[in-house]
Amino acid sequence: MRCGPLCFEAWPEDALEMVANKFLEEVELEDSVRQETVIMCKHFHTSVRLMSERYYAELLRYNYVTPTSYLELILTFKKLLALKRDDIQMLRDRYVTGLEKLEFAASQVLFAVIGLSASRVDQSVHHYIITNKP
Repeated sequence: MRCGPLCFEAWPEDALEMVANKFLEEVELEDSVRQETVIMCKHFHTSVRLMSERYYAELLRYNYVTPTSYLELILTFKKLLALKRDDIQMLRDRYVTGLEKLEFAASQVLFAVIGLSASRVDQSVHHYIITNKP
């Protein structure tokens, strides 16, 4: 007996939702974002399952969409989210470091300008004293 794409029972919508919620509960997300993510995961899984049925009907080729496929989808989302958050944190850190360096450079320029101004005043006073000797 051959097992086609219909050998695997499709999970009902509420089961897909429960599994996604369980796997995403430890991920730091706002509730509204979490709910939209669950909807997205359900949509992707259901769409792929329907397209696989169409693929089989048209080309008699199998593409298995299993419960494991759904779990892999959720785990891939979690990994990608963690990677992107790390990337954003790294870019933020670089930005903050750049701002700190710019602030330090601005303070150094300010000290240099004050130093030059003081030096010019000293030179002017010295020149005035020399030229106006009694």
